[in-house]
Amino acid sequence: MKAEDILIVEDTPARLGLLTSILTGAGYRVRPASDGLSVLRSVAACPPALILLAGNMPGMDGFEICRRLKADLVSSAIPVLFLSATDETAEKVRIFQAGGADYITWPFIAEEVLARVATHWILGRARWEMGERNTLVEQHIALERRVLEQADALGEKTRETERFNHLAVDRERRILELKEQVNALAQELGREPEFRITSEILGRLAVLVPPQVEPLPAVETRFAELLDFSRIKQLLDHFCAVVGISSGIIDLHGTVIIASHWQRLCADFHRTNPQTCARCLESDTDLSLRLQEGEQFALYNCKNGLTDAASPVIVDGQHVANVFVGQFLLQPPDRAFFARQALAFGFSPDDYLAALDDVPVVPHANLSGILGFLTGLAQLVALLTLERKQALDTEAIMRQERAAALSLAEDAEHARAEKARYQERLEEMVQERTDQLARSRKLLQLVLDTIPVGVFWKDRACVYLGGNARWARDAGLPNPEAGIGKTDYDMAWQRVADLFRADDQEVIRSGQAKLDFEEPTILAGQPGWLRTSKMPLTDEHDQIIGVLGTYEVITKRKQTELEREQYYTLFKTASDLMCIADPLGCFQKVNPALLETLGYTESELLARPFVDFIHPEDQQRTRDEMNRQLQRGFSLNFENRYICKDGSSRWLSWRAVFIKSEGLTYATARDITERKQAAARLLELNASLEKRVQERTAELQATNQELESFAHSVSHDLRAPLRAISGFSQALLEDYGAQLPGEAQAYLDMLQESSQEMGRLIDGLLRLSRVTRGEMSKEKVDLSGLADKVMAALQQTEPDRRVTVTIAPRLAVYGNAQLLGVAMENLLGNAWKYTGKTRQAEISFDSIVQEGKKVYRVRDNGAGFNMKYTDKLFAPFQRLHRVDEFPGHGIGLATTQRIIHRHGGLLWGQAEVGKGATFFFTLPEQEA
Repeated sequence: MKAEDILIVEDTPARLGLLTSILTGAGYRVRPASDGLSVLRSVAACPPALILLAGNMPGMDGFEICRRLKADLVSSAIPVLFLSATDETAEKVRIFQAGGADYITWPFIAEEVLARVATHWILGRARWEMGERNTLVEQHIALERRVLEQADALGEKTRETERFNHLAVDRERRILELKEQVNALAQELGREPEFRITSEILGRLAVLVPPQVEPLPAVETRFAELLDFSRIKQLLDHFCAVVGISSGIIDLHGTVIIASHWQRLCADFHRTNPQTCARCLESDTDLSLRLQEGEQFALYNCKNGLTDAASPVIVDGQHVANVFVGQFLLQPPDRAFFARQALAFGFSPDDYLAALDDVPVVPHANLSGILGFLTGLAQLVALLTLERKQALDTEAIMRQERAAALSLAEDAEHARAEKARYQERLEEMVQERTDQLARSRKLLQLVLDTIPVGVFWKDRACVYLGGNARWARDAGLPNPEAGIGKTDYDMAWQRVADLFRADDQEVIRSGQAKLDFEEPTILAGQPGWLRTSKMPLTDEHDQIIGVLGTYEVITKRKQTELEREQYYTLFKTASDLMCIADPLGCFQKVNPALLETLGYTESELLARPFVDFIHPEDQQRTRDEMNRQLQRGFSLNFENRYICKDGSSRWLSWRAVFIKSEGLTYATARDITERKQAAARLLELNASLEKRVQERTAELQATNQELESFAHSVSHDLRAPLRAISGFSQALLEDYGAQLPGEAQAYLDMLQESSQEMGRLIDGLLRLSRVTRGEMSKEKVDLSGLADKVMAALQQTEPDRRVTVTIAPRLAVYGNAQLLGVAMENLLGNAWKYTGKTRQAEISFDSIVQEGKKVYRVRDNGAGFNMKYTDKLFAPFQRLHRVDEFPGHGIGLATTQRIIHRHGGLLWGQAEVGKGATFFFTLPEQEA
């Protein structure tokens, strides 16, 4: 693949911005286009890896653009994903008829966009890698055919050479015999020998001796020329562009053979300075030594402050080089350290730190994936280098062996032995090539297993021939090999096997692909949904031999679509104000209730950032809330004012949630303008009421002071005459009692007793007035303890009475201890008094729970009272019994009620004549 960028064709700025944000955030490189001509020119200049194309475009629409791209040989293989505003079947048909590979429906969901882009990106890369592999395989097969043809030609040449050698040897033997005879005759004649037989024979034999075969250079000295520079450089560029880190290949001497996306901090600074470059070479050498010890990869920190990782390239058992990824940081940099380093080596601190800002920080979570890629890349480099070495070695060996075979003039057996060895070597090469093909298939299987979709292929009888790991997991199989030979009727989805087989047979019969259709399935025993594509599987003669299929599980997406459909139904019909907004501050959707409240049309609200519609005094506060929302993910009860189209303003209370995966905010609001206006009126009313309360309080304080003065006056002015009446009546009885008749004495006794009773009534009235006056300090009061003391005191007053007393323990309240003591004395005192004529008297104090609230009660089984007179219970000086039956003044219950009311409680009673009475009251258990 020659390019790694994605071309986005979209004329709507908001959609283009959202797609760009999603893809660049995932590490992709994108470039935009807004019309058909710029698309065609951009693709012709630099074909992208993928095209995202909007269907509705001005002028030349997306469907015409796609048809022109598919008609061009250069751009026909580039996958085109349509950006569609609808999910209707007719729209899908138009997309696939135009040549589209897939589509993404608006509004865009980040997870769906990334999943579809990643799927077609990986499939496109897999198709390109498979094509490269197929080309390589075809080249090797052609080479092997040429080797076999040359071997046959070499065999025939060897046989011809062998026949020639036999004739040559016989001829030389005869010539040698003649020369020996001539020399013998010369010797008999006393002459010098005519021929120098030994040197001549050696000269002729030298022609027949095969030349020495020179050994091939070692692989480490040839690594740079063996390396497939363009393919590896392209792969490194793709990887670095996506991940954002640097990579390269460095030999064992520290020489950089390939460098991709080299960080400016290293290229422009560290490698240009002798001191820092020495550090780099020292780190490279140290790392090479560590990798020679057998480690698959090593992670190290360069002395210049950056982190690198390396994996050895092992070719034919020899460590020849190292693959590096690095020039990154594992944590945010110590800028002070790098500033000191810039000064130490004479770098410009500003330029040096600016270059440092470009160095990526790699999270530890991503490190394992990078190291896995590094190890795999080293193995791939080694495999490609080994293939190149073997091809060159084979060619060199063939040349050497052919030269050696042609020079075999004397020994035909030697030629046959060489041929046998050559054939043996050829068999070894075939076996090595077979192993390489097996490794290539394993690598292809690894690529298929990495794809986040299921992949499978079947024969014409719909029997599975293979699949990837995702397919095996969905089928409940331990591995893909376990599914070979099975049919859909043997799988976990056997209930829908008829549907799957019908699709397979349709594709095989028609020879046409069936793309991107949705179908039900069974996964893990549960119903689900698939998005499937099936296409004919053909052999090298374009004969259909089966079907190839891919699918992705879209069960969650279908559920999401259903929920979204339900949401949009609610969205349109809800009385609450609802909207969907993006992080750029623009509405994406608004419901009718919001339009009706603000008075704008939908197009008017979508045309500008929503902050423009907010009251100027609330705009900055709204921006601050938006920033907080992006950090914490939600907003609760945030209030601001919107300017309506008619110029008025409305108060809105917002609740919102930011969905990070979609990059959108879903919000609801309620119009609280009337509530705000009511609150303002209430504040005014409260201010007025507070003033009236202050005035009324001052009046009450003055009245209380008057009442207190009156009570004091009553107490003082009435007690003097009463004391005089009581005193004079007592004096008459003492001085003249014997002279008075009995009836007069009785009158004086009644007068004295009445004056004393009047004194007691005055005392009760004063106590009643004091209960409602003065400050009241509060504390925790033990009611059970007060009840125990009251009952003990009552028992002492009448020690001969036998009364069953039950007091619940640990009953405590918060209030004034003195006043609550008076209340308990009155309630328990009444119970003691009104059980005075009961033979087996019972008095109890406990608590119960009524309507979730604690209620205290005092019960007795005494005289009781008639409930129709309950309105007189708590009125001062009102009695339900005659004085001669039960003594008293009618002040106790009135006093108790005022004490309970001052504590914020309630007091009430229930009774039945002759069966006793129960008085209930409530009090706070803790400080208000």
